[in-house]
Amino acid sequence: MKKVTAMALVVSSLVVMGSISPVYADDSTGVFPSLLQRIMERFGLNKTDVETVIEQHRNEMQEQNRLRVENKLQEAVDNGTLSSEKKALLLQKMAEWQDNRGEWSDLTPEERHVKAEEHRNEMQEWAANNGIDLSTLGEIMGRGPSRGLGQGRGDGFGGGGRF
Repeated sequence: MKKVTAMALVVSSLVVMGSISPVYADDSTGVFPSLLQRIMERFGLNKTDVETVIEQHRNEMQEQNRLRVENKLQEAVDNGTLSSEKKALLLQKMAEWQDNRGEWSDLTPEERHVKAEEHRNEMQEWAANNGIDLSTLGEIMGRGPSRGLGQGRGDGFGGGGRF
């Protein structure tokens, strides 16, 4: 029971502080990784088990987000704000992004910043080539006017992996 409670504490901490990549658990220079390490040591948790829980949680959150995005885009199609063809293009681009996210995990913060800027420019060009008006995408997604793809946390889809 003690390990279950400890694992719940670790997961709760991750939710409150934001999801992390298992890669960060190896980084002893950050505050959060050292907290995670302390929790694992204090409660005798296996690092691999903790990383598995983190990865499962991340996958569940990504799936929930994917479904939320799909529903919002379908609403936009249903009310005539977005064509079904553009919806399909956006979903395809989102899937490509999810497939390629791992490429960023070993980058330094500076490299991520450069990569994010490159990605933002690529996304803007992609949207223009596909006739997608990025200024309305945030409104479709229910977050107010958008500056378009690539604004947010450097993932190319706005705040934290979302469109």
